[in-house]
Amino acid sequence: MNASVDGLIRLGLTEYESKAYVALVTIGEGGIADISQQSGIPRSRVYDIMERLAVRGFVEVGAMKPLRYRAVDPDKVTNQIRTELSMTAEAVQTGLKDLKKKTDKIPMPLWFVQGEGTIHLEIDDFIGKSQPSLGMMVMSNSLLLRHVKAITEKSKTSRVEVVVANEPEGFKGLLGKARLLRMPTLKATSLDWLLGTGFPSSDWERTTKNELMLISGSNSMIVYIEDETRKAIRVEGTIIGRFIYSFLDRVLHEAEPLDPIKR
Repeated sequence: MNASVDGLIRLGLTEYESKAYVALVTIGEGGIADISQQSGIPRSRVYDIMERLAVRGFVEVGAMKPLRYRAVDPDKVTNQIRTELSMTAEAVQTGLKDLKKKTDKIPMPLWFVQGEGTIHLEIDDFIGKSQPSLGMMVMSNSLLLRHVKAITEKSKTSRVEVVVANEPEGFKGLLGKARLLRMPTLKATSLDWLLGTGFPSSDWERTTKNELMLISGSNSMIVYIEDETRKAIRVEGTIIGRFIYSFLDRVLHEAEPLDPIKR
């Protein structure tokens, strides 16, 4: 009984409504006193609660005095709740989409992304929306493997270049028409930390590791590990985006191709 009451509460009924309906299902038919005794609801509250359940179509009211009540079949009730929840969810979804259309027009040049699933969705979204070309610098092969499908699909319609830091040969033939490149040997600069080396402090080096960089036009994205947690930064335009673009463009220019351009 307690499990059924808890379930109905999660589906939107109040605690007393849930207890009253479950009590009525249990006894089959009863009056105010019967329902109060079975459910533990104060007798003075039962009448109002049964009225609300009757309005929702969850109970039937007998045409007699004193009033007696009968529970509507649980299958009908749960199906009705399911339909109401579905309609409510669709209405909420439509309303939220309308609100999002307004906020989509507001530029957000720099934002942080957290949560493993959300980050993977953002990577696929960045790859899918990249125009006119996509450049990638990969320090985590497992992360690249996770997004092979999106890269392969994008390479059918756009120029895609993928620089892999470690064992790039393992990705031959896996990235569709994307151009696969080996990481170049760059002279030490203040930008070396982007490759995961030459961090400004030993503390940073212990806690932070770059995994992936993406650029497309003036937009860019960096995925990294900080304190053993994967995080990401997505940049749209701005001087930070230009900074990232300049670095990654240099890497792409100096990288060694492993495959010819496939077009």
